[in-house]
Amino acid sequence: MTSKTDLQLQHDLSESIPPLLKWPGGKRNLVKIIEKHLPRSYNTYYEPFFGGGALYFHLAPERAIVADQNTALIRAYKVIRNSPEKLINALRRWRSGEEEYYRIRQLLPRTRITKAARLVYLTTFSFNGIYRENLRGDFNVPYGHKDHLAVCDAKRIRTTSKALKAAKLKSGDFEETLSDAREGDIVYCDPPYTVAHNNNGFIKYNARIFSWEDQERLAVRLTFITYSFGVLFDGVEGSFAPVAVAQVGAL
Repeated sequence: MTSKTDLQLQHDLSESIPPLLKWPGGKRNLVKIIEKHLPRSYNTYYEPFFGGGALYFHLAPERAIVADQNTALIRAYKVIRNSPEKLINALRRWRSGEEEYYRIRQLLPRTRITKAARLVYLTTFSFNGIYRENLRGDFNVPYGHKDHLAVCDAKRIRTTSKALKAAKLKSGDFEETLSDAREGDIVYCDPPYTVAHNNNGFIKYNARIFSWEDQERLAVRLTFITYSFGVLFDGVEGSFAPVAVAQVGAL
């Protein structure tokens, strides 16, 4: 077995950073609660529903495999990790403001740098930081009136870039992401909320990208992880929910 990452040592050696991207369902305000349920040591950190990556950036693991079904999101993270200066230069060409927001929302970028810059920009200035697409795959969130925010936070982009150096970034289904998890690894799952009895519009949107059947499939997959603990839902510790922190015992 490879040498394990000591959780306390990681906090001693690296400063926790806030996530660069605000993402629906993000746990940036709950990472310290979640951290209490984590083992003190582990090998590789797995997160198959990465989103804004709040827990990952809080822990700063030495080895990680993170993924998301949103291909555009993972491609943006790869640009942040591999080409931070090009991303910074692209963002510096744009301004804040409602007219500029809708102009950029209508853009159809061709390069990976501009695509990533557009995603960072839109999630910064959209209403509530929401990322949402319609059935045609078009980003359709209205302007959030957050002109006080910087278009380009170069320092955070560079810090995020360094933090992502430890991660293998993948896009795809959670089963593929977790297929390589082995004894001593840690798995953190926070899938989109999909509740059969809830008629909330955002829940309906999530159901298109991660159905209740997918939730059941995830539950079956996690039964192969023998040591699991810690569930959260809407910030309520101890309530039943599709959020799990687990250490792999045997798969």
